[in-house]
Amino acid sequence: MYGMEQNSAVGALANYGHYREDINMTECSPFRRPHALIVEDEVMIALGLQADLEALGFEVSGLAANAREAMSLAMNDKPDLVVMDIYLNGARDGIEAARSIREIFGTQIIFVTAYTDDDGIIERIHQQVPDAPVLPKPLYGDRLASAIQQLHSRSSPTQFPAN
Repeated sequence: MYGMEQNSAVGALANYGHYREDINMTECSPFRRPHALIVEDEVMIALGLQADLEALGFEVSGLAANAREAMSLAMNDKPDLVVMDIYLNGARDGIEAARSIREIFGTQIIFVTAYTDDDGIIERIHQQVPDAPVLPKPLYGDRLASAIQQLHSRSSPTQFPAN
């Protein structure tokens, strides 16, 4: 699923040491890099997201394949960002899990889905998790970087680490 285009985009951006100066999250704290949780039931996509997030300066605190694992990992290590698939093992429980994580921990959410043409799902996301970006699969590093920058620019420092 992650093809040569994705690797080229990440590689080209990584040559600069980070994506762009304004979204290099490694400078947010001298003690702790921002933590990201990936909730994706397709292993290859999850590993690609992990590589992209690490290139952006995040520490990936966990990979979850379902909503229950996501909640457990979020409770153990409150993430600063969650990248969430909508359909997990055939069910739409990604939206509800994201809503709960945001409500409990104040965590920023980015959705990834192969179903961006389903207006009902997009509407449900916007109702339950307002302002969460929805990115189409396959996902490439530059789109993820732009979505993180979008969240960062409209968040308070307590919601999302500043650089």
